[in-house]
Amino acid sequence: MRLLTIETSCDETSVAVTESLLAGDATALQGTFRALAHFTASQAASHAAYGGVFPTLAKREHTKNLPLLLGETLKSVYPKDKPARRQAPGEGLPAAWLEEVCDHEGGEFVEQMMDLLKRFPYAPFDGVAVTYGPGLDPALWVGVNAARLLACGWQLPLWGAHHLEGHLVSACTTPERTQTEGETRILGSVPFPLVGLIVSGGHTDLIALTRWDKREILGRTRDDAAGEAFDKSARMLGLPYPGGPAIASLAQQARERGETLGIRLPRPMLESESLDFSFAGLKTALRRELQKRGFDPEHPVLPKALQRAFAREVEEAITETLLAKLKSAREQTGARSIALGGGVAANRYFKDATSRWAHQQGLALFVPPATLASDNAFMVAMGAEVDIHLSLISPAGTNRLRPDPSAPWPAGSVLRTRNEQEAGESKRKE
Repeated sequence: MRLLTIETSCDETSVAVTESLLAGDATALQGTFRALAHFTASQAASHAAYGGVFPTLAKREHTKNLPLLLGETLKSVYPKDKPARRQAPGEGLPAAWLEEVCDHEGGEFVEQMMDLLKRFPYAPFDGVAVTYGPGLDPALWVGVNAARLLACGWQLPLWGAHHLEGHLVSACTTPERTQTEGETRILGSVPFPLVGLIVSGGHTDLIALTRWDKREILGRTRDDAAGEAFDKSARMLGLPYPGGPAIASLAQQARERGETLGIRLPRPMLESESLDFSFAGLKTALRRELQKRGFDPEHPVLPKALQRAFAREVEEAITETLLAKLKSAREQTGARSIALGGGVAANRYFKDATSRWAHQQGLALFVPPATLASDNAFMVAMGAEVDIHLSLISPAGTNRLRPDPSAPWPAGSVLRTRNEQEAGESKRKE
């Protein structure tokens, strides 16, 4: 199956054309994913002044970048011998529908999409997929509207792809050893039960799988996500956005120099048997500790040694919290394998700590490369293609697909609610 996939859930604009070959059912799914074309534009520099992602700015950058990336992607996969046009470009696009897209994204954006249909009237793939959630509502709309226009113009099926599903599936793939054109990832046999931890700037989700279509959401953040805690902590320490890499670099320097803070910041919710997360308290504790030492968290100017020590303590507090919840999830589920996904999965200290524990326990550990840990269309495509193969998602009508900023996991997922967790906790204490 060949798929054009669009990702605009946050601050990366990404487009990919992938080819997948999958076989087996939800208990023994195997196959390959090959990126025939893959382009990503990061907005990190644009958001640096805000210390985090500014939604309206993200939307503006997506409307600017997406038509360009689509053009580059289509150009790289378009056949030299163009088949006959199946219909006039844009034929079948309702005027009221185009007006709706204009209201959301602007007339120039619609004109650019229509121009793409004129330049590339034939679609050399079987369908279009787009991240519909979870993510930032203004940013999601850009990708969804572009996908709707293209799918309708080419008369192709359109699938709404779940962003976190892409992180989970791509984490469980490995690189192909033989050299082929384009990046190829292999989905091999996954030892179930599997516990996945998706950790990024917007999400901290802990999920258990007994097969690819049977999942239980064990826990998620009740406030700030782990990646958000990195970013907000970095800002209070006078470090640039994105905060995760900046904190990781200084934390490693502190360990090499033997520099410590002298106090421990909180490891939130470790005494609770709930598998939910909470990082707002860590942020508050950091702010108070800085103020206690005479520093203004809004305009921080710290000595380098102290900055490194704070960075080390923040990184270790977040890592210990994540790892403790992973250990509890493994005990509760009897998991045989662990998968890490999302931008925080690229943090070396966290990866190394998880790897040591997994090795000691005899667990299979799946960790994506840094290029797939961040938001990108290739990883979204992998999740979509698995869900399509297993019939977990169906094509959406081009006039019906809408973004869902808090989109639930696909069919087959069961959410363990907070009340159920607390009831189980009380029962164990009796």
